[in-house]
Amino acid sequence: MAWSSNQYIRTQLTGTLNLATAGTEEAVNKYLSGWSAGGGLALAFSKNWNVFAEYRYTSFGSSTITLPFSQLSTTSKTNLSEIDFGVNYKFDWSAPPGGGPAMAANSGRPALVYKAPRGSYIYDWTGFYIGGDSGYSWDTSSGTLTTAEGVPLAPYSYGVEGPFAGGFIGGNYQFNRFVVGVEGDWQWSNLIGNSEAASSFTVPSGVFPGGPFTVSTTIKDYGSVRGRLGLAFDHFLFFGTAGWAFGNPSTAYALTNPPTTYPPTGGTWSAVPFVATGGYSYGWTAGAGIDYAFTNNVLGRIEYRHTDLGTSRFVNAATDSAETGNKVPINDFRVGIAYKFGGWPVLARF
Repeated sequence: MAWSSNQYIRTQLTGTLNLATAGTEEAVNKYLSGWSAGGGLALAFSKNWNVFAEYRYTSFGSSTITLPFSQLSTTSKTNLSEIDFGVNYKFDWSAPPGGGPAMAANSGRPALVYKAPRGSYIYDWTGFYIGGDSGYSWDTSSGTLTTAEGVPLAPYSYGVEGPFAGGFIGGNYQFNRFVVGVEGDWQWSNLIGNSEAASSFTVPSGVFPGGPFTVSTTIKDYGSVRGRLGLAFDHFLFFGTAGWAFGNPSTAYALTNPPTTYPPTGGTWSAVPFVATGGYSYGWTAGAGIDYAFTNNVLGRIEYRHTDLGTSRFVNAATDSAETGNKVPINDFRVGIAYKFGGWPVLARF
């Protein structure tokens, strides 16, 4: 069984519909219930601790809502696909009470207690590793739509956000407490955002260049190749990272053409893009995080990263439009798990 609390939001862009006037934002909160199923893998790295990776599909079926001001009703389906990573602690209820020594099986005598060896073992971060991660990104798309001659039409700025998941591969070399390394990663993403921008021209709306304009951004994937520098404290590694980044952001510009009547007969609500920009962009990325060695070979990670893919521009004479410089910097927080090849604890001598 699955449940969720959803919020549906609608904004009246122009005109009036029942009690919804231009600029009215109406919302409905609704609890959804449904079912969920999936599968995954778990790895026990000690008697009580394990890590897991799991895929799950959740369906909340169809739900119908009625908005309070416009009195519009809509029916939608809500289905989710997700990949989860996590750590579990398993309680051992069979442990002897009081934390005292266990009795040797069928002997009636206390179990043997071994003297600890001299010195202690510390973790060695040297080695190659491969892993997967996922997280959430929040960004801001900003720029100014102009005519082909550069006359400003509509500045805009709006949020772009969504989940992502991907993989990474790299290698470390440790000397004393310092760890240096190289790593590459790629992320599939579903980062989406859009907004309406008003025109600076005092001409009828729905006619170019009178606006209003709908600007929308989508980022389907991004990645990087970076250097890493860290400071190790046994099983913990605190690191910073920076390097070259690439991504595939696309931004579409459309002229919103509102209807003159309702139901629409003198126009449509559609906003067909008159220009769409896209393709791979390149820039830089930097961030910091913490790696933790659960075992000699299983590593966990939390990390923050900022990625700047530069600006995109266009001039389109056919539509008499241009963009002075669209920017979509990416901020994200991610968690991951990796398998490290080779590597053994090192005996620290005192």
